[in-house]
Amino acid sequence: MALDCTSRCGASEYVGDVANTNWREIEARLQAIEALAGLPAVYNNTTRPAANTVPVGRMIFNTDDGQHGGAPNWSTGAVWVDAAGNET
Repeated sequence: MALDCTSRCGASEYVGDVANTNWREIEARLQAIEALAGLPAVYNNTTRPAANTVPVGRMIFNTDDGQHGGAPNWSTGAVWVDAAGNET
């Protein structure tokens, strides 16, 4: 998500770039805290990160999977799999 600092608050492009970088850093730190707290991040097939960009074994909750509106997925380091080991 890009912040629109230039048109919304009159900031320069430099400030907008810094704000976007800081926003990405905050989001990454929040995801790390959630992972440490044992709370899985919630994604769908479109928004989840590539499996090779997260540690092997990382679990997420995928709202596009499962029969009842979601199911866990785990990263193999190459693909996302469900509890049965099927690629998802």
